[in-house]
Amino acid sequence: KRAKELHDQGKKAMGYLCCYVPLEFMTALDIVPYRIMGNVNEPITEADVHMETIVCPFIRSAFDIALKGDLSFCDGLVIPHTCDS
Repeated sequence: KRAKELHDQGKKAMGYLCCYVPLEFMTALDIVPYRIMGNVNEPITEADVHMETIVCPFIRSAFDIALKGDLSFCDGLVIPHTCDS
């Protein structure tokens, strides 16, 4: 919620997955980092159209909320290669 508020005030917001993303780079560039978490309470509907159901449920859930527009305040996404997804 706070990242969306800051974005609405004119700050850039960058969504990211995984703890290996160097947040120091984002904050040094005055970008608000926003950790993307899947939503276990929301069924995965949109992501399964674009990726196999054997892909990590966390990644599928995060992609699903992005496709549904819940991350529309993010100006970009950082997704490091840390698993087979």
